[in-house]
Amino acid sequence: MTLLLLHLDIAPAVASAEAARTRGVGMPAVSVAERLSGMLLTLTSAVAQFQHIDTPPLAPAPGLPPAWGASAGVYGGVVNLGNGNLCLQVPLVGWANGVSFVLVFNSQANPSQSSPIAPKWTHNWHVFLQVSSDGRQATLQEGDGSRWVYRDNDLDGVFTAPTGVFDRLLRQADGRYVLERKGSEERWEFAASGSVRVLERVADRYGRAIVLGYANGRLQTVTDRYNRALTLVYQDSRLWKVVDFMGRAWELQYDGNGRLWKVVFPVVDDENGQARTYQLVLGYNARGNVISWTDRLGNTWQYGYVSSTSDALKWFQDPMGHRWTVLYSRAVAAIGIGSGSVSETGSARWVDPTQVWVEYGFAEALAVRIAQGGNATSERLTTRLWYNGQYQVVKRQDTAGLVWEWSYDPQGNLLWSKEPNGAMTTYIYYQGTDRVWKVTDALGHVWEYTYTSGYGDVKSVKDPEGGVVQYVYDYELNEPVYGLVRQVIDAMGRATEYQYYAADEANLARRGQVRRVIVPGGFWREMDYSGLGWLVSRTVQTANGSETTTYTHDAWGRLREIDYPRSADVRMGWDGENRRVWVQDGAGRRDYTYDAWGRVVLQEGCCGSSEGIEVVAVSAEYDTAGRKRFERERRSDGSVVRTVEYTYDALGRLQSVGDDRGAVGYSYELGTGRLQREDYPNGSFVAYTYYGTSHPLQVGQVWKVEHKRANSDSLLIGYEYTYDLLGRVVQSVERPSGDTTVYTYTPAGRLASEVRTGQVAYRREYEYNSDGSRRYVERADAVNGFHQDEYVYDAVSGRLVSVIDRAPEPDVVYSFSWNPEGTLARWSNNQPNSYARVFGYDEEGRLTRIERDYGDRVEAVYEYGYNSDGVQVWKRDGLAQQEYRYVCRIGCGGVPMRVYSRAIGSEGWDTLEEYMAGLSSVWYGTGAESAQDYGWLAGHWLSGLTPPPAGVMLYQDWFGVRVGGEFEPTAVHKRVPDYLVGNPDLPDGRFALLGFQIPAICAIPCGVAGLCMAAGLAYLAGCMVGCRGSSDYWGCVATCLGNIPGWILALCGVAILACILCVLWPFLPRINDALQKLCPGYPGIIAKCMREAGKDLVKLVGCIAEECMKARKPPIIIPGRPSMGVAL
Repeated sequence: MTLLLLHLDIAPAVASAEAARTRGVGMPAVSVAERLSGMLLTLTSAVAQFQHIDTPPLAPAPGLPPAWGASAGVYGGVVNLGNGNLCLQVPLVGWANGVSFVLVFNSQANPSQSSPIAPKWTHNWHVFLQVSSDGRQATLQEGDGSRWVYRDNDLDGVFTAPTGVFDRLLRQADGRYVLERKGSEERWEFAASGSVRVLERVADRYGRAIVLGYANGRLQTVTDRYNRALTLVYQDSRLWKVVDFMGRAWELQYDGNGRLWKVVFPVVDDENGQARTYQLVLGYNARGNVISWTDRLGNTWQYGYVSSTSDALKWFQDPMGHRWTVLYSRAVAAIGIGSGSVSETGSARWVDPTQVWVEYGFAEALAVRIAQGGNATSERLTTRLWYNGQYQVVKRQDTAGLVWEWSYDPQGNLLWSKEPNGAMTTYIYYQGTDRVWKVTDALGHVWEYTYTSGYGDVKSVKDPEGGVVQYVYDYELNEPVYGLVRQVIDAMGRATEYQYYAADEANLARRGQVRRVIVPGGFWREMDYSGLGWLVSRTVQTANGSETTTYTHDAWGRLREIDYPRSADVRMGWDGENRRVWVQDGAGRRDYTYDAWGRVVLQEGCCGSSEGIEVVAVSAEYDTAGRKRFERERRSDGSVVRTVEYTYDALGRLQSVGDDRGAVGYSYELGTGRLQREDYPNGSFVAYTYYGTSHPLQVGQVWKVEHKRANSDSLLIGYEYTYDLLGRVVQSVERPSGDTTVYTYTPAGRLASEVRTGQVAYRREYEYNSDGSRRYVERADAVNGFHQDEYVYDAVSGRLVSVIDRAPEPDVVYSFSWNPEGTLARWSNNQPNSYARVFGYDEEGRLTRIERDYGDRVEAVYEYGYNSDGVQVWKRDGLAQQEYRYVCRIGCGGVPMRVYSRAIGSEGWDTLEEYMAGLSSVWYGTGAESAQDYGWLAGHWLSGLTPPPAGVMLYQDWFGVRVGGEFEPTAVHKRVPDYLVGNPDLPDGRFALLGFQIPAICAIPCGVAGLCMAAGLAYLAGCMVGCRGSSDYWGCVATCLGNIPGWILALCGVAILACILCVLWPFLPRINDALQKLCPGYPGIIAKCMREAGKDLVKLVGCIAEECMKARKPPIIIPGRPSMGVAL
């Protein structure tokens, strides 16, 4: 997610196209994000006449749902909605660069089949082949319990894979069977003899292998590529203990019927530091199916089946008694409601406790229809899918009739993709391989890739403007071959070097871990790890030498302490379900209370000293389906100060959000589900209009966004947008003024110009270096005047040295100096009577202090404080002699709930702002002085919350630099939210610190990572459809990985590693700023979503995406990239 957000900022051209494609083929549109983007499901007028006999449409089969099927998430796993199989997973252990071990239950597994654990249970390393006596058929059992039949009818040793699978099974001359995994290029090698050929080795392309050791036919050890072993211990022929290489043990206990009863976890300190043993307990019915799962905190989750003789899941119930139900139907005959000429043969409907449901229609094995509905409404939102003979999605039609198409070669490689506007992206591969050579977008821009000989790792990436990034691997430096990236060389020839702990390192957990990163200019950071592979220290170069931060973890690997050399230390406690329940840091203590799902229901603690602060806690309540209904500010005695309420319609969509000042209401297009209108309490509304088929090149995009008076339908302000084939805005026309802004882009997708004509005219022209950093900017507007900026960088480090404004005479020179860790240390200019800004940071690279250096004296003007999640909780303004406290909402994501202020040195606090965030606007201020901020691409529209609905527009350019409009904080204080009041001592978009800092060091690997992620999602188009709605999202995705080409995995592996290492590098705090720009408060958002989503990983991903877009201050609706709204 972080990489994709970063990529969207630095490579908008490719990101827009790829993001649009992934929206078109992803999960069913049940989130606010997809509703806003118009990717919801269409209204269907045809209704299948099924005979409701509660029989799943497909035959029983164990394992995770296939890519072309349908699934729904339950606690602990996923249910295959095609056949009703319940697949539960219990992760036990795993370590970095090593192996993991997961217990797997399938309700439709054969209970008589031999198992190393118990009937219907297996584990992820219980993988084997069963070969028929004539050698023509081989049945592969995967680690999730699924079984796949390969055939070799001509006995040539090359097996034909089952439909939808692209792995290759080969029989070698010595009789050994080898499964070549598509994409990863791993070789899974099975035993040379026996009726059951057990898995013996998993070898990567470098010849390094995970080795499985057996004794008496039972798996005893799993040894990773660095010789670290997982040991399995048996008792009475059943798996008893799983022991990792450090001696931690997980114990399995069985009941009198031989069923797995308990899983006992290693001893760990609980939240209060007391040693404790946690366990989960399982209950069964007479058929050996799991009917209860009691988690490590004693909460019991229940599972029910169609009948006492059925293995198909019927319902799932949480500890609060809320029940999800599945309704199966098998068609008596073909009824003609299908995709194209394919008729549906059955369906399955997943109904939540509020009677909102998603229904999947099947044509034999394929999910060809997805409909969203509710028992309290007749409205249906439907999407349809078409497949090729390889079970890959080749066409998708959404609710508005928008169609996406894909084409694949016989090996499953994507050849081209087509957007609803006809825009095509094509892929060309090196002959005889799965490695892409060229990717050409709809405008003819070409990205080109080369690979290393022998191993096939990505060697270089050339963008459409000729910029080339190169990668150097360990084997190219005559080092042991592990495929580790040793250098990333950017388009300007600057190299970032990565050093690793050796494969023979005495500390086993260090092996293959990053030891040191050296960025251009020689600046470095070092990491060290514990015996279990957890980061225990981080040493960074500083101006005066270096400083070390140390980390302490418990036996489960949970972070318990951070000891900083300068800042306040951090301590925290966790419960048995790995949820952080308290944290003590420099901002004070925060305590968290959760419900059984892991959603925060009470967050206590504020923002530093709470003396005089009225709101010291925030609570949340959820409906029975898990949607947030209330968020309340509370006093120390528990009484309520303010309540924010969320309501939902019969399809589970956000219907309103409001507090005591009123509510904003949302309505959606009938038949498409796209957001149509927002109604505000001041007597105004915002209407959304979308391009239809009469504009084929714009179809589906947002056309008009109009803010109108409700009583007269007269326009206050609005915009009309035009797009290019890649979905980027190329023209914006403001109404009623008629001002027009035109945007152009470079072939690599960077903004080349933005020119607005009319009443608020301005102009921007941008030129870039080959690494994407700015070279020259010409800007003219009424606020800032005319300027010609030249950017000068250090030739070795790539850091910005100066920006020279050539327009004035003499030249104005802005100079920048940097700390070794990459944070901006000083910003000055050559103007008379000017002063230098001096910046201070904490160990995490967060800005904590700004000073003005006048030459003869230094004055501290701003100080900032953060909690350990990286969220700003207080500020001190020395110039205004004011200090501020920020009260977080649940999880501390997005705008705060409340801001307090007071004069420095005074007692008591006054409320400055009460915030409430909607889908596309933010409310701020207090009482009758409250106002709302609606974000546009062109700036911010501010208007009062009480009638009449007049407002003022604050115009900004693409990078947020003001170009016109009223902006007088002292005159209209309550009409301008605190977050829009600029700080003259911070560099802003004029200097494009994002533009030089990221490309200079991290832009290329992160940009390539974003590209490969987008390409990977495109390749997974067909597969990902099967993961929609699954709580075990990653488990489902794991089944899809075989469809990913090797070039994507190679490129992703390299680029993501390089980007992660780079982003971790504290020399790049502006990367954090970039992420903060796209996702303000993203560390807290991620932590919040992890806590709220629990085991529901799809909810986690959706929560992060929606919270990040909501966190914009305010969320800016950019057509084609609309605001994704609040997390529900």
